[in-house]
Amino acid sequence: MNNKSSQSLLSLSASLGLVSWISLAGAVNAEVMLESPTVVERGPHWSVVQWVTQETDPAGNIVNVPHSITELASGLNVLRDSVWQPAKAEFEV
Repeated sequence: MNNKSSQSLLSLSASLGLVSWISLAGAVNAEVMLESPTVVERGPHWSVVQWVTQETDPAGNIVNVPHSITELASGLNVLRDSVWQPAKAEFEV
């Protein structure tokens, strides 16, 4: 998945905010996004994105569930002023 696709997917997830899914038991559970996905760490070839959702467990309790994904790509970020920042696919001729 390239950086643009990842950003689009994360933006879509953040804008929806409410996702419904059906568990294997057949009950419908609601998942509410409490935080927008945020990049918490960057390196030359990775970015770690985290967010928290609120879900209902099988006992009916509402729990906060942390989520995290690591995007991997060669040259994903570039070091500028001692800070890793997203690289851009721009070329000058």
